[in-house]
Amino acid sequence: MNLRSPSIAIAWEIWSRGRAGFLGIAGLLALGAIALPFMRESARWTNLTSATAYALTAVVLVIGLFCVHFTEGSRKGGFGSFPMRLFNLPVTTRSLVATPMIYGAVAVVLVYLLCVGLLLRHVDPNMPLLWPCLYLVFGLTQFQMIIWSLPESRYLKLLCLSIAASIITFGWMFFVPTIVTGALSEWGYTGDPAVFMRRLLVALALTGPAAYVVSWLRVHQQRHGLTTRSAVFAAWWDRSIGELLRRRTPFRSADHAIFWREWRRTGFILPAVVVVIIGLTCVPAWLAGGLSGRATLGILSWLIIAPLLFAVVIGRGLSKPDFWSPSLKVAPFHAIKPVTSGQWVMVKLKVAFASAALTWALVIYLAFIWTAFVGDLQGPEAWLTRIRFYCSPLECWLLLLLAPLAAVIVTWRCLVMNLAAGLSGSKLWYHSLNLLTGVGMVALFIFTIRRSDGDPDQLRLYHVWPVIEWLPLILTAAVIAKMAIAAFAWDNSLRRGLVSQRTSIRYFLGWLLMVAMLAALSYILVTNTLWLRPLLMLMAVLLVPLAGPALAMRSLAVNRCAA
Repeated sequence: MNLRSPSIAIAWEIWSRGRAGFLGIAGLLALGAIALPFMRESARWTNLTSATAYALTAVVLVIGLFCVHFTEGSRKGGFGSFPMRLFNLPVTTRSLVATPMIYGAVAVVLVYLLCVGLLLRHVDPNMPLLWPCLYLVFGLTQFQMIIWSLPESRYLKLLCLSIAASIITFGWMFFVPTIVTGALSEWGYTGDPAVFMRRLLVALALTGPAAYVVSWLRVHQQRHGLTTRSAVFAAWWDRSIGELLRRRTPFRSADHAIFWREWRRTGFILPAVVVVIIGLTCVPAWLAGGLSGRATLGILSWLIIAPLLFAVVIGRGLSKPDFWSPSLKVAPFHAIKPVTSGQWVMVKLKVAFASAALTWALVIYLAFIWTAFVGDLQGPEAWLTRIRFYCSPLECWLLLLLAPLAAVIVTWRCLVMNLAAGLSGSKLWYHSLNLLTGVGMVALFIFTIRRSDGDPDQLRLYHVWPVIEWLPLILTAAVIAKMAIAAFAWDNSLRRGLVSQRTSIRYFLGWLLMVAMLAALSYILVTNTLWLRPLLMLMAVLLVPLAGPALAMRSLAVNRCAA
């Protein structure tokens, strides 16, 4: 093919890299356009029309964003950058940066409009168009700007991505009329909410050009070999903070050495990200003045959800052999280390658990301080009153002990849920699970927006009761399958010498303890709906990983042999 200009060449590269994804989008849109009208007219499936439309939209949007991100790992195994091999193209930097950014923005807007025209019109014929399109462009351009502008400093890049993620998570609420009116009044805003929303739309529209200008200047510095502030920051970090963190005493064992390396490289990521999110949430709320009980409960709810949400995202990187490398392969230097794959996996599990524990210790402490000095105590008091009404004093003390431990366990599960896929070196397995995770998060995101926008077709229990009737059988079958897979995987790992018998026994005892904690918490919390207790206990068995660690050991062993 004759590519007559660099712009056409970049467009062809975007298409060729995401060809399979674009074809998948076309297939899903066609499937939805054909199936949704029949589902809406069917008396049996009409209640699932809305959920199906939102789920397909979530899948299509996730695939679309993944196809047009136009970033890649650096040649030194960094955390992503602008494709440096394109710096030699005979084109100006402003065109080099603008072309993929404009193509990506047009692509995501077109994908959303197709979703509205083919899928979402069966749910709501008056779906908003302007602010969702601007919101998608905002998310894509900010991601590109951060990745392109900070190739040298991976921690600063991770910090900026966390800030952008928190803004995206909260920002949609200011475009939903039923939310913004009440929120502005609680924060003391006395102006017209419509004027506020118009100004916010203008600001949202300007974020794309601002991201382009920043990306242009930063890529220009990289292309011409100029010293950047992020490079200076990275050098200062190595000379100051890095020198303080450098270890000066010998390691007691190989396990100790691997744990120290993993903890230093990845253990502080989740606590640091969550602390930044807490600061971005609590400090503006404190500066805004007195908060109502409802606003206090909303912020506390976000502080509880944030560690779980970001653990799912950060867990995608923790499941790889190296968090900061785009490659799924084990480096030859690490593949020949005199440690078993079981030791390596157990270290990763310990680091993830310690990271989750540190995160929740910070969340509980900072949330307590913020509520005591800034928040309205009437909101938390309503929670405490309800707990005291349904629980005895002994059960209240048990809740105080078990709830933080359960939060740590669930967060740990979110961090290590894809460990077997990440250590396998299989891109298909790893990216397929990441895609499913992204689809689930976007679907939940869209569902939350629709429930907050006065959707008349709210989810009711009777809508999903046929599924609930099958839940005991489904969960029981899942538990049996999990136990069978776990028995096979641990037996195989023991026979191959990947893990010692003593380590496997210790992990199994820890697994029993964690399942008992979750089951006890479920038993205490569920007092009225007694049929829900057995289901939650089965879910507790499924929640704590048992087969995953053994499968991860086998995956890592194969990956090390291929290195």
